Amino acid sequence: MVSSGTGQNPPKPSTGVLYLLQRSGLMVSPRGSPLQITSVGFQFLLQSPHDQLWALLLQYLDMAEQRQMDLVEVLNFLFMLSAMQLGREYSTEKLGVSQNAMLEDLRDYGLIWQRRPSSKRFSPTRLATTLTSSSPPLPTTSGTSAGPQDGFIVLETNYRIYAYTDNPLQTAILNLFVSLKYRFPNLVVGSINRDSVKKALVNGISADQIITYLIAHAHPQMRKNNPLIPVTVQDQIRLWELERNRLKSAEGYLYTSFTSQADYELVLNYAKELDVVLWENGAKRCFFGRLEGHANIRGFIERSPLQKDGRDLELGSLGERTREVVVLKIEFGAQAMEMTTMATETPIPLLARALHRIRSTPPRIIASPPTQPRRASVALIIRVVPSSSTPIPPSPATQLTLSEFFEQQWVNDPNARPEILFLHRHNASADEVSLAQSRSPSTREPHVAFPGGRTGPEDEGGLYTAMRQTWEEIGIDLAEHQYTCVGQLDDREITTSLGKRLLMILSPFVFLQLTPNAPAPDPIESTTLHWTPLASLVSPSSPPRWSTVTVDAASRLAPKHSTALRLLIRLLIGTMEYPAILLDPNPSPTPLANEKSESTLEKGVPTRSSQTLKLWGLSLGMMLDLMSYMIFPAPTSGFSRPEEDEESDSATSSPLLGSMQLPADFDTLRMDVVAPSLASVFPRFSYPDVNFWIWVFGKRYRSVVRGWEASVRSGRSNDRRINWSGSALSTFYAAIRKALVVVIAARAFGILLAFAFAVWWLFVR
Repeated sequence: MVSSGTGQNPPKPSTGVLYLLQRSGLMVSPRGSPLQITSVGFQFLLQSPHDQLWALLLQYLDMAEQRQMDLVEVLNFLFMLSAMQLGREYSTEKLGVSQNAMLEDLRDYGLIWQRRPSSKRFSPTRLATTLTSSSPPLPTTSGTSAGPQDGFIVLETNYRIYAYTDNPLQTAILNLFVSLKYRFPNLVVGSINRDSVKKALVNGISADQIITYLIAHAHPQMRKNNPLIPVTVQDQIRLWELERNRLKSAEGYLYTSFTSQADYELVLNYAKELDVVLWENGAKRCFFGRLEGHANIRGFIERSPLQKDGRDLELGSLGERTREVVVLKIEFGAQAMEMTTMATETPIPLLARALHRIRSTPPRIIASPPTQPRRASVALIIRVVPSSSTPIPPSPATQLTLSEFFEQQWVNDPNARPEILFLHRHNASADEVSLAQSRSPSTREPHVAFPGGRTGPEDEGGLYTAMRQTWEEIGIDLAEHQYTCVGQLDDREITTSLGKRLLMILSPFVFLQLTPNAPAPDPIESTTLHWTPLASLVSPSSPPRWSTVTVDAASRLAPKHSTALRLLIRLLIGTMEYPAILLDPNPSPTPLANEKSESTLEKGVPTRSSQTLKLWGLSLGMMLDLMSYMIFPAPTSGFSRPEEDEESDSATSSPLLGSMQLPADFDTLRMDVVAPSLASVFPRFSYPDVNFWIWVFGKRYRSVVRGWEASVRSGRSNDRRINWSGSALSTFYAAIRKALVVVIAARAFGILLAFAFAVWWLFVR
């Protein structure tokens, strides 16, 4: 069982060893096929040799009890082995019956050595002498002490692996998830690809186990990197795992064609008592049940009376017509069973759902790299304005919880209006706004942002930064009991030069105003506050008005003071258009408890603000991240019958999906399903050929988008360790850079060709 690591070929394990491995669950023989390693077995390989040894010995002790061996003698012999001297021979004459029976097993396990199986003397191996002590350490495959610096694997960003080992065991382990290409006396070369990872997944090895193994056996040269394993490789391995786990099958029965709502509810309630309901649709009177519950449901149908066409029938006759065996491929997420279609004019229930999901969902945190430690934070502040006919409740003595807030009568009033705070900064300078969210020099269109700024050296964290910047800029103290921090949205990377250079990491925090009697804000003179009703952004009856923001592409690619180069780039590649939402610059007055609050609510709003404001860029991305928490998981079309699909081919499970669809110019990536924050960062160019080449080089980012789409369809139950937005942005910007190289080269070649033709026409012809 133990290889010395010197290149020798160990003999085939004995029957007893194979039985122990199978009994331990480390290997399995499916349907009589050769033994294969299991997920538990691969996890076993990640442990230290000392832990591996005792895991097998504990299993052996359990086997010894079933074999009616004396456990006292067995344990006594094991502890005797640990105290014996390495290299010295010991006699078997004084061993007990159980201990003599152990000799053959321990010889196969590599704990003792005998010249011949019939020999009367044995010697303990180094493995046996370390049973009760981890010092001296066990030898590794390289013959040295086992430690964090004794790895042998070098992994490159192009997925190629170099394993500096001559150990057949280590080579066999690598072959489980690596496609081996070359083998030398002390080096194995291979690569990680989709097929090799899928082969490992079929054998029960998870993506996390593969990554953990690579980290545990990384070469000392690799340990100088941070992170140790390239992030792109880790994310891609997890994406390949998600491709396989994206669909899960469930075999069962679809119960449909109920003649009345009462009959449907009668059978459905019985199925729910059995806990076999996988999906239900009350509007269509059908539900899908597990296979194991069908016999009971069928018996219940045959025993229960049914009223149909005015005559008493037995549900058995209905059941014969409606029992249809279907095997469906269904995507089940954390909340994929929610098939509720909400029909409401107020977004209060959607807001409550979103805030509860934000509080319960851990955000994806992006660590700042050593080369760019700058961070920033913003605050998304939400309030509920009570109806004018509802009496204003007194401020609570203690801070309310989210559930208590949304249970209040004035909050659930149909005329209550939830709003979110935006800022419009007039001619803001870099000193006034520490976060680069003000008007970009590449566009002249006014737009809004959220309060926030860069993290200072004395800030205690991102949350403290958001609260401090909000207080300094608009005079709202988010630390008071009138406000509560609901949670944090996913971190976002702010890049420049089409994603090549990281500027900072942005952390958005969501706050809720718990009382309508909060102190009025006091913004600085150059800042205008705009409380925008959420109904204008998420209402299915009046979806937001979409527009575009035109950005000079030369401002992203050429130096600021190089006028000639800017003009040349503008001529070659044109401009970029980003999607934007139009906002009303003059929101309706807010009915508050007193006139002072009403008159000072929009303090700092100048009368000149008559231009239509646009929500785009980072602010739009964070807003759409917030709105995405209001979306219900999309239903699976496999549940509906063909005739019903014709009636509801565009049906959604949330009224928001229709309002969050992008305009027609931006629907090439189906952003109505994908996490909508992508909409704010994917531009279109004014020249069609640029967009065509982006599509040509965008195969990889479309694959990332499909993975993100699958995770959003499952109710945001995606793997939070995968940087979906970062992967999508990096791959999309890579496609843009390749497209621009091709376009500029083609234009340059065309210009040279035209110049040569003109010279030939004028002077040679």
